Amino acid sequence: MAEIAIIGAGQAGTLAAVGLMRAGHQVTLYSDRSADSILDETHPTGTDFVFGDSVAYERKHGVDTFEDRALPADGIHLYFSPKVGQELVQVSGLLDEGKGYAVDVRLKSKLRLDQLAAGGARVVIEEVSPGRVDEIAGMSDLTMVATGKGSLASMFERDPVRSVYETPQRYLGMVIVKSIPTDGSGFPNRLPGHTPVCFNFYGDIGEFFWVPYHHKTQGSCWNLVIEAKTGGPLDTFRDVTSAEQMLEAVRDIVSRYARWDWETMREMELVDDDPFCWLRGAVSPTVRKPVAHTESGRALWSLGDTSFAFDPIGGQGAGSGVRQAGY
Repeated sequence: MAEIAIIGAGQAGTLAAVGLMRAGHQVTLYSDRSADSILDETHPTGTDFVFGDSVAYERKHGVDTFEDRALPADGIHLYFSPKVGQELVQVSGLLDEGKGYAVDVRLKSKLRLDQLAAGGARVVIEEVSPGRVDEIAGMSDLTMVATGKGSLASMFERDPVRSVYETPQRYLGMVIVKSIPTDGSGFPNRLPGHTPVCFNFYGDIGEFFWVPYHHKTQGSCWNLVIEAKTGGPLDTFRDVTSAEQMLEAVRDIVSRYARWDWETMREMELVDDDPFCWLRGAVSPTVRKPVAHTESGRALWSLGDTSFAFDPIGGQGAGSGVRQAGY
């Protein structure tokens, strides 16, 4: 039985921890927040959408997949235009590898941390510094870092060959809303009778999309994401400070640049009792080397967002983390 330490309580870290615990290893997971604090006092990290083959890894490792109650995405629909005002191209199709799910990762983390504690793993609430991770690695047979950002992630060297960009390529906004139908009737111009991920791509200004979503308290609803090119007409929400302001910014964008969906989305509202149901920020797409070393030379392994910070247009940070942990 190996002593394994995992730093980070997100999608990848918690999945790896549960899987390793169930395989008979002694696992210690370090999180800078308690399970309740993650659930009730943090913003979501994104849509955290995973396709059906990634859900299979979650099922394999014995965590809740939410397949019995989450709103699935069973297709993809895309509107594309090289430039605002030019003719739109439509591309759509149903998923043939099973349904995908976007489940509030705050809820996943809460349930998995509780599962770890109940199963005999150690859950330590501590903000781990580079000096402290050296101590942790000295007490463990394997130490994995799944924090995604901050001082621990920066210990892993950037791979300059595989990291094309050095700065963010989009400014991002997100808000979780209700009052859009979730029964397949909501987007008649998309895939009627289905709940697809609804993409809108403009080559000159950026992208925005709507994802079927399972919110921690609301349940079935929609997660709306804007990816604005710097200085363009979508780049309007850098200074918002509340969910209400983010919703207004998104409403303006939908009414102007996704008129085919506006009637469906006109009455959308924020999900109930969640002041953290929004997000804004930017990501520099980065691939990091898989192994780092502490000051005393102890090895650390990267996991999830520590390994890859995906360009948002790729949209598969969650799926990549699940695949890493799943193996």
